Amino acid sequence: MVPKERVDPSLALPRGRTVNVWVLIEAQNELLIRHEGVDDVTEFEVNGITVPGILNTKFQAVQRRQMLRTLYSFKDLHPEELDKLYSLAKKYNVSNAENLKDWKCYLTPGTPSKSKQQEEIMKGGYCTICPNCMIYGYVAGESGTYNVKSRVEGDAYFGLCPSKLCVTRRTFNAVDDVTKTTYMEGGTTGALFQLSLVEPGTLFVGKVALRDMSPAELLLVLHSIAKVDRIGGRVTHFGKVKVHVPAITFDYFEKGSGYEVAKALVGDKKVDLEEAINKVVEMAKGEVKITKRDLADELRNIEEGDLMETVKEAWRDAITFKASIEALIYGGKGR
Repeated sequence: MVPKERVDPSLALPRGRTVNVWVLIEAQNELLIRHEGVDDVTEFEVNGITVPGILNTKFQAVQRRQMLRTLYSFKDLHPEELDKLYSLAKKYNVSNAENLKDWKCYLTPGTPSKSKQQEEIMKGGYCTICPNCMIYGYVAGESGTYNVKSRVEGDAYFGLCPSKLCVTRRTFNAVDDVTKTTYMEGGTTGALFQLSLVEPGTLFVGKVALRDMSPAELLLVLHSIAKVDRIGGRVTHFGKVKVHVPAITFDYFEKGSGYEVAKALVGDKKVDLEEAINKVVEMAKGEVKITKRDLADELRNIEEGDLMETVKEAWRDAITFKASIEALIYGGKGR
């Protein structure tokens, strides 16, 4: 791990410290796992067998939203701490320190609009100074200065079950709210439409690589990963999941992949949770290795006081990291 206790331009340079987090996602309801294409389910081929999958872009998006919920809870419970963080940011003379005075951070629509209402919305967005922004990154368009690359990198998540056994096609009696039509193959169907859904009990395996994290940043990200409880489309009705973290390894580079685990497990039958956990534990490699069956439960249920203290430290780390980047770019200890 990389502590961020003081401003240091070298903190802006990659250190190679990597925490490999092995993740199993267990479907606890039907999942609508569709992405930017027209299909209702994303699929990959493993060992010559078609399996459902979840792209990392979707999983990371829900991680990021979960972290924002935690940060907003911190703001509501400890507004005085935001004042102290603002003072720290001003002391370091970091860009966008004023965003901490009435802190907001959210994803803005990506489509430009000429309406005044949309222009007002687009003035918001990523604050560029909170743990969410400094861990998951943002682009220069948000700040007009420099990019911050995400230090959270992930695999695709491969289903541990042939699609023919765990993907079902259902017919619904309502207008499809994506296509806004009632057309099905063969012609119009009144108010009927169909969706391909991944069945409950299906497991997905993948891995997240966390780069150059401080202890507080690491715990905050792990908490956000473990707290993910819905994923995919139309989560009002679908998408309930439970995240398991069978193994975490610490090393100087990334090791292993979810695909390697999937290759070792995927066959003609549906893989159960115990088998998947055992295989991950067996295949996870690193200089230091932590394995615990209920680790994700412990991460989900961190005591509120401990979690808020972690958030405070992660926020100080974010400001120090930002100041270190700007010290490297602009020289000195700030802009």
